Amino acid sequence: MTPRPISIRRPEIDALVAGTMSVMIRPIGKLADMAVGALLWVREPFYLPKRFAHLRPTAAAETPGCAPVFAADHSPAWFSVHGPGLGARRYARELPKAWHRQHLRIRSIELLPLHDVAEVDMVEAGFKDRELFRIRWDEEVRYAIGVPDKANLFRANPEVLRIAFDRIDAPLPAASTKKREEA
Repeated sequence: MTPRPISIRRPEIDALVAGTMSVMIRPIGKLADMAVGALLWVREPFYLPKRFAHLRPTAAAETPGCAPVFAADHSPAWFSVHGPGLGARRYARELPKAWHRQHLRIRSIELLPLHDVAEVDMVEAGFKDRELFRIRWDEEVRYAIGVPDKANLFRANPEVLRIAFDRIDAPLPAASTKKREEA
């Protein structure tokens, strides 16, 4: 099984990097066929230095001297000083695999109604409370499935995946990943 990408945005990426997030809640969809033990490689928001900002991320990844600046690594104060040297923030989904820096190994997968997700899971994922999770859920899912802005998708209480994982704090070498997949 080849590692698959998973986009993790703020505030989740901050919680993941801080080591407090070990569960994520996702719509059923692209992850529906994931199994315990599967690997996900993490896509996260990033910036490119201004001189490379005009490049597509895949071209930038192949350009000598170009390296991403990860949003989760710096405070707002850091960005107020260094931000002028950076291009616009890039979405997690744009991160090329060559630049990923962590994997997640799935420990368990549970299907449950969205309203049954424990608030502790939401807080550990970086959300202050259930209400902020609800707002972000509606924004993200609305974007993903292309529904009108006023749709309240959280209220619909769809079934979701609660995915528990172990974070691997560095990309796995390609040979190591292949060996584990063959086992």
